Amino acid sequence: GTVSVPLVDKFFGPGYAFVTEAIRQVSQRLDGAAIDMPAGPSDVLVIADSGATPDFVASDLLSQAEHGRDSQVILLTPDADMARR
Repeated sequence: GTVSVPLVDKFFGPGYAFVTEAIRQVSQRLDGAAIDMPAGPSDVLVIADSGATPDFVASDLLSQAEHGRDSQVILLTPDADMARR
């Protein structure tokens, strides 16, 4: 804990690279908080055919791509029109 942030027993959830590093450092201290699991880069594979909604496909891809340069997003589609949209 700090003056403005209360002490916790455990950290939960992912974060971007700097958050992950901070959590790793705190969890390795003898008096540090536990963690649920170390977070790695984000990735997603979206499989979309002609029945998929392009806006939803784009949202799913962007929701992971925004996490950082090491994020990987892949669209797999047999539909050339879907790939262009």
